[in-house]
Amino acid sequence: MKLARMLYNIVFSLFLIGCGGGGGGSAPAPTTFTFRIVNNSNLIVTEAFLSPSSAPDWGPDQLSSDLQLGSARDIINVPCGTYDYLATNSPGTVKWGPTYGIGMPCGGIFTWTLLP
Repeated sequence: MKLARMLYNIVFSLFLIGCGGGGGGSAPAPTTFTFRIVNNSNLIVTEAFLSPSSAPDWGPDQLSSDLQLGSARDIINVPCGTYDYLATNSPGTVKWGPTYGIGMPCGGIFTWTLLP
């Protein structure tokens, strides 16, 4: 019985060390970032697109509702990578951008400020 208990403790200790539970381990590197759009323009933003540069099209509008003057919106948990982005004040009319091939900061916030 004692031998089985000792073997259990050894295996459990090795499991903790392998999982980073042995103390002194560092947190895993971040794999996402936040894309923040700040509307400092004189127009309401009706659409915003954020797409991996490797994607063949823009994909869906990222705004759940219009972005009013002087307000900001965060798109969270975006996988790290290189992105293209654009925004409009009327569906189908590009007002800001497009901007292509921007590397985004893992674990950080990328702020895009829209100006008049």
